[in-house]
Amino acid sequence: MPWLGNYKAHRYIHVLIFSDLEATETFADSLPDRLWVPSYLLLINLNQTLNAGPLLSHPAFSRSPYLTLLQPDLEVRSGGTPRHRILTVESFRPGNKLVLLGFYDPARPTLSFSSLFPDRFPTFHGHHFLLSSWIDDFPYIIPGKTIEEASGMCLLMLDGIAEILNFTFQAYEWPVDNQWGSLVNGSWVGMLGEIVREERDICVNVMSITHDRWQAVDFSVPYFVDSISFLLRNPLPLPRWYSIVFPLRVLTGTWWFGALIMTTLYTENLVAYITIPPLPQRLHSLAHLDHSGIRPTMIDYGNFMHGHMKSSLDPYVRSLGYKMQLIQGQEYGYGFELVSQGTHAFFEGYEYLRYKAILHRQQDYYFLPETLFPSYVGWTLPKHTPWKHKLDFFIQCYVESGLTMFWRNKLTQDMRYKYNASVSVLERGRQKPLGIPDLQGAFLIYLLGVGSAVVAMAGETVLSRWK
Repeated sequence: MPWLGNYKAHRYIHVLIFSDLEATETFADSLPDRLWVPSYLLLINLNQTLNAGPLLSHPAFSRSPYLTLLQPDLEVRSGGTPRHRILTVESFRPGNKLVLLGFYDPARPTLSFSSLFPDRFPTFHGHHFLLSSWIDDFPYIIPGKTIEEASGMCLLMLDGIAEILNFTFQAYEWPVDNQWGSLVNGSWVGMLGEIVREERDICVNVMSITHDRWQAVDFSVPYFVDSISFLLRNPLPLPRWYSIVFPLRVLTGTWWFGALIMTTLYTENLVAYITIPPLPQRLHSLAHLDHSGIRPTMIDYGNFMHGHMKSSLDPYVRSLGYKMQLIQGQEYGYGFELVSQGTHAFFEGYEYLRYKAILHRQQDYYFLPETLFPSYVGWTLPKHTPWKHKLDFFIQCYVESGLTMFWRNKLTQDMRYKYNASVSVLERGRQKPLGIPDLQGAFLIYLLGVGSAVVAMAGETVLSRWK
């Protein structure tokens, strides 16, 4: 169907007129899987002796968010005005899912659009959803003592929506294949694979919205922006006795202002440099990291990022992708050990990597300012889920009210407090009391001055003898 190339289902009302149930079911069965899924679908039955209600539950039709059947009223008395029943189907309704919305009388066509296409999902009737989840995914999902005690930004959002729409849900520790979600040999694995195969209903873990994923699953409206970052060890601080010469950098261009000004500036700058040590030189870009000799490393859990880096058009990103050292298993402790040695840079989602650094009580680190693949993230559902718009509405409310960022910041603060984590000394530029190492520079200059005086005196002695 080449005409579907620019097809925008949400802009049209699709009308299917029929009089034969078997022919209509044959047509529905012949449709390519999930290709034709109009947002508004109106079925009109012309056969007064045919009960077409079962068509509303056909998979080819029931995926439409707004679905209505005009069914001839079989109970019209002889001689009465013909009319149609307005029927829809509520998928989560217990028992008989067909709902009678009213009647349509062609002689009095006063039917409004909202009456013809009402909300099929005003409530989820206590339905129990299964989550495709990875329970350790800060700040989206945070593990507790048990799976039932898990928390996190996305579970807080889902709890609120569940209370309004009347449903429950169950999370799992991780996918059966222990993979995150990538395309392997033409098939999706991990959490995305569970969603594609409809083994699970929703995934609220962090999932970047990409074109390949969008073709395979439905994404909710985006609620957050995350990126991939490198965590490195802070460069070793310069010896404290260097502080005695730091002020000279300021004075090199101002020496002509006079000895008094020089003395004053030197004294003030000396106090400043000794009290707050300057930060050593850090890496600032992917190019610096690529040329530094520091090797990137990441946990191997089927993330698509590694493959994308190798195929990147950016030479530095591609080079880092081929240099990447993969760590088998969830050995984050080993990754941080490599970082502490100053030989590796840990590659991971920024939000999660910051959480892991707090969890492992990493103090002397920093993040590379240039990040990779900043992208919107959203929840994932099976393709053409008819009730996705219900979640979208509430997710957008969370975003616009600022609750998503509030929860993210609060969860981070609580995590720091729980593990008594603070920003590193070099990260904050914290003041330090003077110590013996700070005075070494003064003694070195004193010795240099004494040595210069001895040399000058010796020179004068030699010259006086020659005279």
